[in-house]
Amino acid sequence: MHIGIGKTGTSSIQDMLVKNYELLLEQDILVPKSGIKYGMAHHGLANLAEEEFSSDTKENYENLIKEIDESKANTVIISSELFSYVKPR
Repeated sequence: MHIGIGKTGTSSIQDMLVKNYELLLEQDILVPKSGIKYGMAHHGLANLAEEEFSSDTKENYENLIKEIDESKANTVIISSELFSYVKPR
């Protein structure tokens, strides 16, 4: 899991991960498409405004689990700097 904080190059890392999806998958690394927002980050998995998961967030996690289960990859990378702001609940 790549969390980082904003303004530390996270967008560059996320852009590289998404653009190299197929190449990474060939190396047994899955960068899930579930929860991707704005074209490159898993922001849909780190919704800051929710006290309880919305139906959209729940669906993102259900899709993520399915995508991981269906993949043969040994490694999964999820990236969103928004995770650094999520409070435990």
